[in-house]
Amino acid sequence: MSVCVVCDESTDVPSPVAWICFLRRCCCRRYDKTKRLVVPEALRVVKLSSARRYSTLGVLASQLGWKHAELIGRLEAVRKESAAAFHEKRKGARKAAATAAQSAEVQAINAELAAYGY
Repeated sequence: MSVCVVCDESTDVPSPVAWICFLRRCCCRRYDKTKRLVVPEALRVVKLSSARRYSTLGVLASQLGWKHAELIGRLEAVRKESAAAFHEKRKGARKAAATAAQSAEVQAINAELAAYGY
């Protein structure tokens, strides 16, 4: 990993050259510990201009005679409920695994494995 020396560390706003360097995967010291994320809502705001008109495909298709928008809405609601239930189940499984890892039995096995170098 290379370190970009273009960033002015004394200010909160990096220079334009620093942003170009950052976008080219060169991490400045200020940003090298930050997790890189793509936030769809922010991406939408950044990419859509306020001066340009836009529409979503579902709205456009329903205006042109597509009759399945309600069906897709119902199916999407069922999918979201199922996804929420799956998420809760997965969260419970992770919590159970974390508590099981802290049990005395597992700690004894880990100590024995550590004696063998694992």
